[in-house]
Amino acid sequence: MHYSGVLNRPPYESDSILLEVTSGCSHNSCKFCSFYKKVPFRMSPMSEIEEDILEISRKSPGAERVFLQSAEPFVLNFEKLRDIGIKIRKHLPNCKSIGSYARITNFRNKSVEQLKELRKLGYDGLFIGVESGDNVLLDRMNKGYRAEEAAEQCKKLDEAEITYIITIINGLGGKGYGLDHAVKTAELFNQLHPIIVGMSQLTLFPDTPLNDDVKNGNFEEAGEKERLVELIEFVKRLEIPVFFAGVHVSVTTPAMGNLPKDKEKILAVLNNALINTKEEDLKEYRNNVRSL
Repeated sequence: MHYSGVLNRPPYESDSILLEVTSGCSHNSCKFCSFYKKVPFRMSPMSEIEEDILEISRKSPGAERVFLQSAEPFVLNFEKLRDIGIKIRKHLPNCKSIGSYARITNFRNKSVEQLKELRKLGYDGLFIGVESGDNVLLDRMNKGYRAEEAAEQCKKLDEAEITYIITIINGLGGKGYGLDHAVKTAELFNQLHPIIVGMSQLTLFPDTPLNDDVKNGNFEEAGEKERLVELIEFVKRLEIPVFFAGVHVSVTTPAMGNLPKDKEKILAVLNNALINTKEEDLKEYRNNVRSL
């Protein structure tokens, strides 16, 4: 197998076959992220991809799901994604679906009709790091798009019937900015139809531009209880039927469940931590997070 970069997948893709079609991240400019800083962006040649598909067909002929690598395989144009899907269907006849990470900007050059064709080939369950619905934060964090475009591109996926997961980073706005982040992100997500809303919490590492902002006095992290207040407001305002997954390694108070059925249960967990857990204990957990 041709694995040239960092392998990465959501936890629930643990049984999926990983197929590299890109390495690194073409954007690689989000201020809070260092995951691909040392990995040059590269699109795998079709010859390598086909070799790997053939190897998978020999070693895992019954594979039912393939998860494409790396940060944003959907940066590939429609034609290449179509050809990859065709080859997967040809050589892995038991494969039911093809997933990947994706950026909002990856869908700009793909029409709804093209997305529908990809859906027919099995593309489904895409993981999209939206992170916020607040344009101030999206600009500040160099995400490369605004909330209006996030809504536009996700609605194309809805129309094409491609399911997707979207995420929020709790605490992304820093000290004193939690309410706007919670309200505006909930407003964005309530327009969409994700199957999962994933939540992580901002955790800074030394090699990120945002950590440099902290050192220079241009950014101050939100306290742990402030983050909980923000998260409670976000969950309260989510109105769509969706599975909420706040169980990332960065999360001090894990909570998950189906909304709206489990909303009160989730809020009870978060409120209990807010009332009964010391700030310093929550902070100690964050300080011990070594990687994401």
